[in-house]
Amino acid sequence: MNFKLNPTIRLVIILSLLALGAIYKNLENWQALGLHLISTLGFGIILFYIFKAITGKPKNIWNTVITSLIIFLVLNHGGNSEASLADISSIIYALAATFIAIASKFFLEPRGMPIINPTVLGLLAVYIIGKWILGYGGPFISWWGVAYNLYYIPLILMALWALWGLKSWNKWAPVLSFLLVVLATAYPVFGSWETVKFIFTDATIYFFATIMLVDPKSSPLLKKQQIFFGIIAAAVYQTLLYFHIPHYDLIAILCANLYFWGTKMFMLKKAANRQPNDIKNT
Repeated sequence: MNFKLNPTIRLVIILSLLALGAIYKNLENWQALGLHLISTLGFGIILFYIFKAITGKPKNIWNTVITSLIIFLVLNHGGNSEASLADISSIIYALAATFIAIASKFFLEPRGMPIINPTVLGLLAVYIIGKWILGYGGPFISWWGVAYNLYYIPLILMALWALWGLKSWNKWAPVLSFLLVVLATAYPVFGSWETVKFIFTDATIYFFATIMLVDPKSSPLLKKQQIFFGIIAAAVYQTLLYFHIPHYDLIAILCANLYFWGTKMFMLKKAANRQPNDIKNT
């Protein structure tokens, strides 16, 4: 394996290995898995080339693959092997989430940067549409493709990503600040040391922290901002979890993204206001 691969390709490899493990673990549901994969990865790639032809923007196909694979791993595949072909709603949710996520990469990036992590936007949007607008109950966002137990493969892959890819992103500060705050407040929130032990020995929280939370375009580069970013995400995460708010994890990323975007706009406005004075004083 070429260890000089860029972080984007490294993440594609990690997500692909996670997906293969999840498929193997749930092979009895091969029909549902096949439809789910086509509805996310296949549809995502098709959308990429359509939107690229329309906009002419020089986007990277591998970022679309990453987004599609994350949706595949997080959004439930819907039903068992006998019922999957009839479970149209899960396919519709997967197609809708993928469409919103990929479309946002081309059409919802003011100043060339997303306000919200596109994957989070897609998943939350389909939940809001399905649950609150259409009244169909919303999609089942189960993190199924990360939470499986197969010879500790998900945990090993998360450790490999942390050592092999995360360093290149220079995102250790938000990851550690998030995990430390969650750990410090874990017992009051969960009320059981066994539950705390399970949370931190399962791959899901590390997938959340090292991949979804610190998406390079929607999270800060400056260390001080990174620390606040991680703390805000953890505070929202734990507070919403304590009050049993659905999809507290995705909302935590949303809030952290909005904090980062707000501070970035404030700094840009401050710099723009300072510039005329600087010219005047020269």
